[in-house]
Parts: sequence; structure tokens; C-alpha cells
Amino acid sequence: MKMTQWLCRAAVVYWLAIPTSAPLVTASQGSPAGAILEIHGPAYLRVSEEGPAIRLEPRRDVMRRLYLGQGLRVGAGGRLKVALETGIREIGTPDSWFVLQPSVALTAEQSRVAEALREYGRLGGSRGGAVDFLIAPANGSVIRLGRSIVRWRSASMNGSVAFRLEAGTGRVLWRVDGIDARLEALDSKTFQMALLDWNESGESGTLILTVTGSDGSTGEAAFSLLSREDEKHFESDLSGWERVGDKKLAAIGRAYECRRRGLRGEEIEELETALALAPESEELLSLLSEAHRRYGDSARASALKKKGAALVR
Repeated sequence: MKMTQWLCRAAVVYWLAIPTSAPLVTASQGSPAGAILEIHGPAYLRVSEEGPAIRLEPRRDVMRRLYLGQGLRVGAGGRLKVALETGIREIGTPDSWFVLQPSVALTAEQSRVAEALREYGRLGGSRGGAVDFLIAPANGSVIRLGRSIVRWRSASMNGSVAFRLEAGTGRVLWRVDGIDARLEALDSKTFQMALLDWNESGESGTLILTVTGSDGSTGEAAFSLLSREDEKHFESDLSGWERVGDKKLAAIGRAYECRRRGLRGEEIEELETALALAPESEELLSLLSEAHRRYGDSARASALKKKGAALVR
């Protein structure tokens, strides 16, 4: 199997395995089979052989999940682009139903990758720590050097905030105070330098970031740094997703690479990238809302859920 087909399979399995708060099909449907990437002109979905033809919406149904046994059809001048386990396929023959069938048998290596991606989809975000205050670094997450912006929720704090970074031994690595709580983000070079110095010292383990508000409110997150060796593999894996042939699918693939390494902030960024490419996609709105909820940003989760609810069919 070509690399692009392998990556497409991985992205599809990853995409289909992620639970959403508002699935578009019932549990009685078949096994996951793919997702819709593009809709041009009249196009239809049939959820079962006896079911009626449902007109697909070019904006809302982008990235809609597909299941075995479902059928796709286009009208005159219509065209569909779908991602299947066997690769990306275009459907453009009018008035002929394309029924989603099981793919060919997988090799041992492909089966291992598919299972790993399915396991990824079953993982949940940690809700430990004070997620109401600190958004990034998130409690239980991993970050990369050079990608260490601190983010928090200002609604939970008043006045100014102070930050303190400690090693697991209790040694203070960095501190700053007098930061306006309303800023909600701090891109501090001294914070990044402290992380770099700690990394180069040969120490390892958990780091603890504490935030304290002038009103006495506090929050804490325990996190770790991605090792240099892991970062090399990470960069290599990321580059592979650029060859899948679809920007939305590539963003979903990169989100997978981030999430399986615990890079929650970067996973969210990739999912936001996918949504920016299809801002009215009901699936992406639901997926991203759930991701923000798991990782503690309830405000963004609620906004996305509200936007999705407004897309009434």
C-alpha cells in the first residue's frame, strides 16, 4: 500500500474513533467506513438500502462520518470527495449508488496501526488539577520547547496573577508576578529559557506550574516536556500527513500525532485548523467542542456547541 493510502487509512480510523457529543447516525448503523471531504452540486446519502435519499448540505455535511452499508449518489453535475480506508475517492457518476463495503484484509503492520489509532480515539482527556484556571500547559499534558505559551481563564480571577514553575523536587525554576489577569496569555521568553535550562541540565520528570491571583484564587498544572528524541520522530510523523491529498484530513492526522504524545494544546490547534477549513461542519464543531470540554476550556466548548446547535437542518 502506498504511503498516502496508509496515512489516509490512519486518519480515517482516527477520525471515526473519536466520540462526539452529537452523532449524526444512530448506533444501529454499521461499522465506520470513512468521511465526506467535499460536496459539489446535488449529492445524496442513503443510510440503508431501504432508507430514503437524504440531500447532503455542501457546508454542514463536510467531514460527516460514513458507515458500512450506507450509499452515496450524486445528481447531474454533482461530485463527492470521500476518505475511505483504502484512500481518497471521488464519486461523480450520476444516478448510481456507491455502497460502502468492507475494505480488503489488512497486513499485520496495518492492523497494528489501525488498532493503535482506535485506541487513541478511546482515550479521554485528564480532568485532574485546576482546569478552571489554567488552560495551557494543561494538567497531565506534554509540551514542546519553543511552544510554551501560558494560557488561563480570566473569568476565574481578578486583578493580577503570579506564576511559579517548580521541578518535581520543589526547586523553583521561574517566577513572575503582576501580570494582568485579563490578558489570558503569557508568551514569556524567561519561561521558555527556564524550560530550556532545565532540559539541558539533564533533569527529567514532572514540572509544576502554579498560578495565584491577587484575590487569593489559585490553580496548578503538572506537565512534562517532550524529549528531544521523541520530537525528532514527531516532526517526521507530522510531515507524512502533508501527502494525504486533503488539508482537512491532514489536520485531523496531525491532531492524532499530537494527541498520542500528550501535546494537547497543539492537538487543539490542529482541530481548530480543520474547523477553519470547514467552519460550518457539524461534525467538526461537535468534535472540537468535546475536545475543549475534556481539556478544560469550557467557554470555548460552549461557544462551539452553541454554534453547532444553530445549524438547524
